[in-house]
Amino acid sequence: NQGGTLRLADSGLASSDAGFVSVRTLATLPGGRAGLAYPALSTEKTLDAPVALYALREDSSFRSNLALLNAGDAVTGGAVTLRVKVFNGAAGDGRSTTLPDVTLAPGQWTQLNRVLASAGYANGWTTVERVAGTDSFYAYGVVNDNVTGDGSFVSPEARGLKTDERLLPAAVHTGAFVTELTLTNAGTSPITLSFRSLPADKDVILLPGEQRFIPDVLSYLGLGGGAGALQIFSKSGPVSFYASARTGTSSASGGTFGVAYPALVPAEAAFSEAWVFGLKQDGLSRSNLAVGMADPPTSGPSGEIRPLILSVDFFDGDTGLLAGTREVTLNVTVPDWVQLDAPLSTLGVRNGYAHVSVRQPSLGPFFAYGIVNDGAVPGQGTGDGSYIGMSTVK
Repeated sequence: NQGGTLRLADSGLASSDAGFVSVRTLATLPGGRAGLAYPALSTEKTLDAPVALYALREDSSFRSNLALLNAGDAVTGGAVTLRVKVFNGAAGDGRSTTLPDVTLAPGQWTQLNRVLASAGYANGWTTVERVAGTDSFYAYGVVNDNVTGDGSFVSPEARGLKTDERLLPAAVHTGAFVTELTLTNAGTSPITLSFRSLPADKDVILLPGEQRFIPDVLSYLGLGGGAGALQIFSKSGPVSFYASARTGTSSASGGTFGVAYPALVPAEAAFSEAWVFGLKQDGLSRSNLAVGMADPPTSGPSGEIRPLILSVDFFDGDTGLLAGTREVTLNVTVPDWVQLDAPLSTLGVRNGYAHVSVRQPSLGPFFAYGIVNDGAVPGQGTGDGSYIGMSTVK
């Protein structure tokens, strides 16, 4: 009945990014399991500069926690002091609250439970910065469903990061699953956000500091059912805006099960190859793999725009051997998206990972990710999903 950190050391790897470690933290429920996934951190992924954590909420449906870690070496490291500032995301509010500083010994981890409630906010976001010490740190958020306990992992982002475009890997309205979109304006001026190929009346205007949740975003945008990637643009130029989503389904006993994931900035896209690890098809869980066009080109040489053809190699995680290959063709005139449902099942693989590479290049980059769902087949277990982002090769 405790929590903490786990430090792993490796040897014999060809490079620092040749290994991968991730975690799924699960709770056992009457109908199956629910939880969330998150990657282990290489030393390059720990933090020194201030960060922000968005999409937090504290209401009748969800609660949010904030976790802090001193990532310094337990033997040679020193204490660090972190400062957390909480911002109210309600439109036109503009309030913020600075919480008491937190000092952590090397390797120490702590969690600030219901971090928004401590400031009296129902909707908001936080910043975290180091105010004393020199060792690196880390911070992340977890948004939990109040009924099912299903958690969503919130990764930190550099505070003040500006961009004029983000790509949501998938927006869904199909069967019992719908996607809720979260948009945050972390700046001090109003911004206008638009969506690719949609009319202007679908623009979203966010006031300074506003964070807005849009349930069933495809219906909100008038797109009806289906699934696909969603490009979000700033009409205000490069600004500090954030976007993320949670695709979920209602539980028969109340609450929801779902999977959360961030929208990507252009620099996070893959151009030649990427890896997706941690896929399972073992009788308790099933895994899907999705790929899509990150930034569809508007024109090419002589007006020609070729499709993007990707080769997906699946490896058996128990043997390390290639188990099979799938080819995926993406239409580059739209932010195309293709999901391979339970690809390991047809290969007889229980534990696997995928290598995605460009077979026929076009003008645009791509993205890939995995989803591990509870239940061997749809309809079994809770159906709760865990998002596994790609590891890109630069």
